[in-house]
Amino acid sequence: MAEPSRSSKGEDRGDEQRLIAEALADVSAALSSTLELESVLDLILDRAARVVPYVSGTVLLVEGDHAMVMRARGYPDSMLAVRFPLTNLFRRLIETGEPVVVQDTRVEPGWIVTDEARDVLSAAVVGIHADGQVIGFISLDSVETGGFTLAQAHQLQAFADHAGSAIRNARLYESSQAERRETDRLLRAILPDQIAKELRTSGRVRARRHEDVAVLFADIVGFTEYCDTHDPEEVLEALTRITLRFEEISEGHGLEKIKTIGDSFMAATGLLSPMLNPDLQCVKAGLDMIDACRETTPMWSVRLGIHSGDLIAGLLGSRKFLFDVWGDTVNTASRVESNGVPNAVSVSRTSWNRISHACRGQSRGMVAVKGKGEMEMFLVEGLK
Repeated sequence: MAEPSRSSKGEDRGDEQRLIAEALADVSAALSSTLELESVLDLILDRAARVVPYVSGTVLLVEGDHAMVMRARGYPDSMLAVRFPLTNLFRRLIETGEPVVVQDTRVEPGWIVTDEARDVLSAAVVGIHADGQVIGFISLDSVETGGFTLAQAHQLQAFADHAGSAIRNARLYESSQAERRETDRLLRAILPDQIAKELRTSGRVRARRHEDVAVLFADIVGFTEYCDTHDPEEVLEALTRITLRFEEISEGHGLEKIKTIGDSFMAATGLLSPMLNPDLQCVKAGLDMIDACRETTPMWSVRLGIHSGDLIAGLLGSRKFLFDVWGDTVNTASRVESNGVPNAVSVSRTSWNRISHACRGQSRGMVAVKGKGEMEMFLVEGLK
């Protein structure tokens, strides 16, 4: 039989190189199709078979002085999360950057035998590079000696370089998403969800007029005197305890916490979403706050005031954002509170007209209010 001509051998090599190039292009496209690290890791062993056929293999990522198996194929599940020390074989890959072909694992210095891989007799191992350093390894294994050639190992190395770029991009994306989640968490902690969403999407929050909003003010009676006779740590602990309870109560009754200033707590309802009777929700919250103050900080009493009407809401400043409300409704609610009675909910005539069908209470008559003249106020004694 005649030997193949040199030209036909060259054509065979050209076809092989073309197939490898196409396979690598397919690998690159597949790995670039996702920014999810878990998906990238899933794709590596799947696409590696397009470059170097194999029966079993692992993907390991470097963690300190170990490499941990992140994905495995042709192995039992127990292979996952196995940690290997960076032995001579791995150190060689890190130092030289060159792929390694282990023709016989039984005589390879530093080859670690596990129960899962006890039948492995040869392997092609390459480093996964990103930003000039080895971040992991791909090992394709065989149950026969001499299962891989050096040429195949170099092909696998080219594939691993694509994988390294994909892992780096996925980690950068994962890090940016984690930072975004933390930013969102902080925004939600200081701003209502709707306001935080508007700020994220547009970079600003437009001031708006809101109608039919009930505003509640709560103030600790005798707080200044308490501060003068107690250590700052004790004051802060007690104030934190009652503030957390007020926040829980507000959320339970559909109130939006606006802010705290020292020992003063401000909330509103009907502001960012419609409420059938915002005044009544504020009264229910206020009664619960009185009980909470007795339970959590019995050395204090709380004074509450409620009024409803129109107001303006918006965001103040471009640093250390503060969502706030303004207008006569806010000022009046504050005056009702400051002219109130300890351990009682005081309401304006406007609010009383909206809750009298559901509450027990009595008029306090006309009360002189700074900047307002005389106002009729009511004390809420409880729910009917």
